[in-house]
Order: sequence, then structure tokens, then C-alpha cells
Amino acid sequence: MARVRVYYNADGWVCDRYPQHLPITDDCNFVDVSEDEYLESLSTNDHFAWKVFNGCLVMVQFEPIPQEKQLQKLREDRIALLDAFDKWEKAVLRGREEDDLQIMRWYKDLLDLQPLAFRQVPARVAHYLPQDETIREEQDGTN
Repeated sequence: MARVRVYYNADGWVCDRYPQHLPITDDCNFVDVSEDEYLESLSTNDHFAWKVFNGCLVMVQFEPIPQEKQLQKLREDRIALLDAFDKWEKAVLRGREEDDLQIMRWYKDLLDLQPLAFRQVPARVAHYLPQDETIREEQDGTN
């Protein structure tokens, strides 16, 4: 029997499935399942969603976060990114950085609360993010 790939995010939630319809990104992992398991994972009951535990597909109870709460969380997460952008923009105005159309497009997506903008922060803006010891260790690969 043929095997089919099912992609899931870092939290184990299966991508491209009801009710979350999470996008498949470069950060996603995958598990190979039988065709029957794959077809079964295409549907679910209300208040349930598919998740991967120990390499197996399982249906778990799921209560979606109300959209306003999701938006509020994104707004809170955006604060540090906006501060970093402001610092980068000030450096551009002072001549220490060059203006960049891609960063301006990213900034528009950030203002529009596009989830991808939170995962793909331009390196020249990320440079201005506050960094604690944990983040430095992860970047240096010293942990």
C-alpha cells in the first residue's frame, strides 16, 4: 500500500486540514501514513482536529481561539517587531542603513497582521530586536 505525507507544525497540528487550515511552511515536519489514514484525516467532527503524536495521526478535542483573541495576541507579538523596524528606519534616515523595498513590503504585511510576517523577519530588522541570553545561545548554536 502506498504511503502519503501528512505535514504538521511544531505543535503537532496537522496542516491544510479543517478546522485550522494551517499553511504548510518550510518549518513543518511530515509523517508518512497509509492512504486510508490520509483519507480519514481529511475530515473530522466539530470541536476536533488532527494532531501528530509520536509519529501517529490522532484526532483530539479542539476549541478554536476566538478570532479577536488571535488578533490581540498577534498585536502583542508585533510590538517588539515594530520597535525593531523603527530602529532600522531611523538608521536609514541617518544614513547607517540602506532603504529596502522588501523590508517595506514586510512592514506592510506586519501592519496587516499577516502570520508569515512574524515568521520571516528580515535579518536587517531582526538585528534591532532585543536579545536575551537564550536567543543568543540559539543563534550561536552554543546550547
